[in-house]
Order: sequence, then C-alpha cells, then structure tokens
Amino acid sequence: MHPVLPLFHCPLNRRMPRALRLFSLIALGGLISACATTPVNQQVAVESRTINARQDASTADPRSNDESTPLQDRDLNVQQAEFYAEAADDYEVFNNYESQAQRVLAILNSAEHYIQAGDYLQAERSLLLLADAQLDAVSSARYDVVAAYIEYSRGLFRESLRRLDRILAAPVTVAETSPQLVDALLLASFNHQALQDHAAALDVLITREQLLEGNARAETSRYIWQLIAALDEAQKQFIVSSSDSVAVINRIEQSRLGEVSSMATAPAQFDQWRQDPAESRAVAELPTWNSASARNVAILLPISSRYGKAAQALLDGIEYQHSLNQSLWRPAVRVYDIGDNPFQINQHYLRAIEDGADFIIGPLGKEQANELTSMARAASVPTLMLGGDLPLAGDALRLTMSPEWDGTTVAERAELEGFVTAAVLMPDNAKGMRTAAAFNRRWLARGGRISGVVSYSPDQFDHSTELTQLFAIQESETRFKKLQETLGVQPKFSAYRRADIDFIFMIADTETGRILRPQINFFSKSSIAVLSPSGVYNGIEDSTRNIDLNNTRFPVMPWMIRSAAVSPYAGQLNMLFAMGADAYKVAGQWRTLRSNPRHSLAGDMGDLWLDTNGEVRYQMQWAEFQDGVAQPLTPLQPLQNEARDALGLRRPQAAEKENLRQGARNYNDDNWDSGESRRKTGS
Repeated sequence: MHPVLPLFHCPLNRRMPRALRLFSLIALGGLISACATTPVNQQVAVESRTINARQDASTADPRSNDESTPLQDRDLNVQQAEFYAEAADDYEVFNNYESQAQRVLAILNSAEHYIQAGDYLQAERSLLLLADAQLDAVSSARYDVVAAYIEYSRGLFRESLRRLDRILAAPVTVAETSPQLVDALLLASFNHQALQDHAAALDVLITREQLLEGNARAETSRYIWQLIAALDEAQKQFIVSSSDSVAVINRIEQSRLGEVSSMATAPAQFDQWRQDPAESRAVAELPTWNSASARNVAILLPISSRYGKAAQALLDGIEYQHSLNQSLWRPAVRVYDIGDNPFQINQHYLRAIEDGADFIIGPLGKEQANELTSMARAASVPTLMLGGDLPLAGDALRLTMSPEWDGTTVAERAELEGFVTAAVLMPDNAKGMRTAAAFNRRWLARGGRISGVVSYSPDQFDHSTELTQLFAIQESETRFKKLQETLGVQPKFSAYRRADIDFIFMIADTETGRILRPQINFFSKSSIAVLSPSGVYNGIEDSTRNIDLNNTRFPVMPWMIRSAAVSPYAGQLNMLFAMGADAYKVAGQWRTLRSNPRHSLAGDMGDLWLDTNGEVRYQMQWAEFQDGVAQPLTPLQPLQNEARDALGLRRPQAAEKENLRQGARNYNDDNWDSGESRRKTGS
C-alpha cells in the first residue's frame, strides 16, 4: 500500500459462528446494514473521502480541521476482509439472483479491505472468484480499481493506468463524482510518480482535490505539497516549460515564491490558492481593443432602484472609459435599467442576449448577481457580474470590491514588511468582522501570529478601554497594585505595553480612523506601525483633518489618488467609478485574460488579472498619510489631458482647488446627488 495513502476508518464486526451468521443472512437481511461496519451491499471506501456534491467546486476555504485520517491497523483490515469473504461463502449457498448480487458485493468489499491491509495476493484471490460474474457498472469500476492496485504493486504502472482509463475517460464533474473516480485519481497519481511523470501526477491530484471537501480535501492538498516539495529546481522548471496544465504550473510557481511554509501544519494554505495564478505575473499592459474584443456590450444596472446612486457612479465610469476608446474596434454599448426587483434580472439578461450582446456587464450587488449566477454559468455570452458570492463556471466572471479582498491584501503587505505579530482592532459590525476574518486566515496561513483581536464601537469617541486591552496595559497595572499591597508603600510606577506587537491592523473608515489613530499613538508612544484597509482613505484632499492619520499605511486604488482633485465623485462612489472603468477594460481583453492567467491589465482599481475560478482580481497600490496627504509609496502617473477632458473637467485653478477642499470636509457619499455632474461643495 502506498505509504501516504490515508485509509478509511471502519469499526470491526464481531465474527459470528457460521450457523448464527447464516441465520442472520436469511432472516435478517438488513442486519449487517444496520450495524456500525460497512454493509455487505455497500462499498468499502478505499480511502477517507467526502465527495463534494455541489454543482461547482467552491472558491471558499475548505471547512476542515486539517487533521490526517489515522492509518488503520493492518489486522483490523484483514479481519474485515475475512468477514466479508465468509459472508460471500454464505451467499453462495443460495442459488438466486439477489444472493449472487450480494455475493459479488461481499467479495469486492473483501478485496478492498485486503488492499487496505497491503495484502495484494489475497486481494487478487478474491477477484478470481468473480472471473465469471456479471458485474454492473459500479461493481465493474470497483473491480478495476482493486485490479489496478494489484498491477501497481507489481510494478506494472502503465498497465494499471490503462485499466484506470476506463474510469477516468469520462468527463470529470463534481455532480457526477463517484468514490471509484476519486480512488482512481489517487492511484493514477501513484503510477505517474512511479513513471517519473510528476506533472501528470499533480494534474490528477488537483482534479481530485476539487471533487472533495473537508478532511479528505485537506489530505489531498497536503499530499500535493509533499510531491512538489520533493521536486528539485530542474524538475520544477521542466514542468513549468512543458506542462499544458495552468493549475499545475501555478502550484509550482507558488512553491517557488515560498508562499507555503509547512505542509504538515498548514495544508489548507495550498488549498486556499487552489488554481489562482502566482503573484509573479507579467508587467501589466495597457488595455486595448482588438478584433477579438466584444462588439456589443450590454450594461445591466439598477439605476432606478435604491442603489441608483451607486449604479450611476459605476455607469459613469464605464462611459468615461468608453469615451477614451478611439480604436477601430470600439464596441456599441447599450444600457438596461433593471430596477429594484432581483427576480426580474433573468428577463433583462435574456433580452440583452436577444438584442445581440456578446458581452454583458452587471448586475451590481450581491442579491441581483446571485439570482443571475445559474443562468450566467450556462449562457454562451460572457458575463461580468459586479457582486455575488456563488461559485462560477463557464464564461461567468465576477469583479467585486469585497472586505475579504481588503483583509487579504493587508496580510500580504504585512508579510512583505517583515512583520510577524499583529494586533487587530476591528469595528463591531459585519464589514469589520468579514475584513478581520479574511486577514486572520491569510496571515495565519502565512506563518504570522496574532496577539489579540479587540472590537470597538464606531459610534464612541473614547477607545481607551479597548486599547488598554489590546496592549495588555491592565495586566501591568494589576501587577503594580499587588506589589503595592505586598510592600505597603507606593513605589514609582509607569505602566508598560506589551512588546511583542509588530503592527496594528486598524480596521476603520476615514472618520473613525481620525479618532482612533491619535489614541493608538498615545498608548503605543507612536512606536508601532499601523496598517488599515482601503476604506481609511475617502479620496478627499483634506490635509488638515487627515493629519491625525499620519504614518498610517493602506492599500488604495490608483484612481483614488490620481483623481482626488478632479473627480466628480469621492469615497466609495469614486471606487465604483473606477470599478466601472475597469469592467469596460475587462470586456475588451477578457479572452486574453482567460487564456493566460499571468496576463494583467493596468486598471484604475490596480493591476487586473483573471484567476481560474472566474474572479477578476486587482492589486492595489500602497500609500501612507504624510502631513495629512495620501502619498503613494511608488510614484503614480498623473491623469493625462484627454482623461481630464473625458471627465468633462478643466484643470482647476488654485482658488477652485481651495473651494473643493473646503467644501469636501463634510462630504460623504450620502449627500451625493447622482443627477448632478459635480461633487457638491458642502453638506
């Protein structure tokens, strides 16, 4: 048996006297199926596995404790095999169709337990009993898996693979996954390894990984990493240069980047990336339209709904980018107002297709997008949804601004900074919890530590209680009081904060950050780095008020900084404007993005790329507040004159800039009137 093959746990039946067992088989045919062991008329699992019964493999992290399934004791499997062999003998007494069918299943169970015990000779002897038996499709597949294991044990690797091809030849889908298929994929990987075809071994294991969930998927992820870790650099380079499997190449590239620490302690880390491309993508290219680009783009947005303000900002971004497109392949753009009812989205979608759309952008929002997902997955028209969280398939794509992406981005930056221990300060709301959860997953998976997580209310001003808890200052004060009671005098005392915190992840928007940051400075004596998600910067140039955020680092869409003085929007609406512009860019380049996961576009949200799950990802720039001004850590190109013209703006003079700055102090997204073309100058 392969040394890393995790086996299936199955409690042992007590062996019964032959007469009692025979009576049980006759009078109580359901007895065996009611006991704790695997029934005679069911398959014994060759390996622990939980088959993913969903239509599409989830992009979420595996819900698994990542504990290996313990190996079974050899004697236990031998006794199980003998039990089923004796049961097969008992069924042979009866000469009827039902008993013979039960005999076949019992023999297969016996053979599979012998395989688990590593007794291939006895397994082969069991199969010989089926030489003249009529096997149905499932039993035939079980027979082939056992026979293939026997061939593998004898070094007949190619013969074993040819036998497994009978099972693997059919298209692999999650909906039609069978235990025989996942067993065959694992054994195929063993054979490919024996033949030194490491790329093929990884390919079938990645396929297998997608068909499982829970512990079984974590075990497969762990095994994939074992194989990659055993390869030398020359073997990795050969796979990258010769393999036609994007999934395999991406796993190899991830290992080269050192993004996996310990296979034994964090197997879910590899599973989290699944088929996402490595970070070493080619330099982002400027988006261009060509003969392969969409010619008729449909826009589905809830303009007349309660989300109309957001929809209008996004549509303005699309129209802005469309006005910059002066190529020969400039598409026709048609806008559909889908209103407020999510249950009508499918009707609007079908109408857009009937009108000749060959690329569809929208809808906006989780509810509308999830309602459309099933139809978009099956449609022949590529669709870029701007929300939702259901699994994607086919030509269904998705571009979102999620709190999870913010949290993940901060974790990756903290690692680049060389930090080890984080303290998390999060608001007690859903968005804050989602951001913190994503950060925690990514940070811990990369080997980081978290000293504490403290929540706060954004509605309060004084956060000394929360910060005292975060810095463990109360423990210092408690020790001082105990010392004072013991000595009977009052010694000199200065409370100290914990010294094991490398940085604070301050999850806050602009207003809350202005309150929190000075208090963090007070408690930490301004000596601890502070990172925040993108929401800490609202895109408004207000150095007087933002000076309280000095030295705070945060990810930011390039557009937010480049357009701060001239954009008709601010805050989240300006992010939606950039999102609309980039959705238009994806429409022009989606075929290239789909065919090459390493290809990226220079977008207004950041560098854009498409992962193999259909998610459009974006890499934001990093900035830091200096003297109240958001300064990018790497220089950004200013907006060109044609871009300013497309915005319908002229360069503001100094007095106009001051008016904008003064008026923007109390600006928020709620006082934006989507019917106007400029930002309001006051609230």
